[in-house]
Amino acid sequence: LYAQILDKAKQEMLKQKKEFDDEVNAKRAEYTKALNDLKTQKIEQEKLISEQVSQKLLLEKQKFEQELLMQKQNFQKEFSEKFNKEHENEMKIMQEELEKKSKELSEFLSIKAENERLKREQKENEERL
Repeated sequence: LYAQILDKAKQEMLKQKKEFDDEVNAKRAEYTKALNDLKTQKIEQEKLISEQVSQKLLLEKQKFEQELLMQKQNFQKEFSEKFNKEHENEMKIMQEELEKKSKELSEFLSIKAENERLKREQKENEERL
């Protein structure tokens, strides 16, 4: 009888241990699933954050490139205006020099023609004498 009671008690303890082990394993599986779900969520959040950072960096790059393009256009405009102004002044100076040389040439040709006329008249006068 004592052996039967001990055997029953032992079986009851084994049953309780099995139930306890099953509960522990169920909880472990639950926690493992929850942990895996959290890891998956974390990975998805990191991907989302990475995409947002990439988009923000791309936007910043586009803004920088646009600003750089505007600065380039402004520089080109300023350079072009300055160059045209300098070129305009040079052209004005060259035009003035050309007009001056033209006037000098005209005066020279006029004097030369007058000189030749006077020489002809002198020659004619000498021939008459």
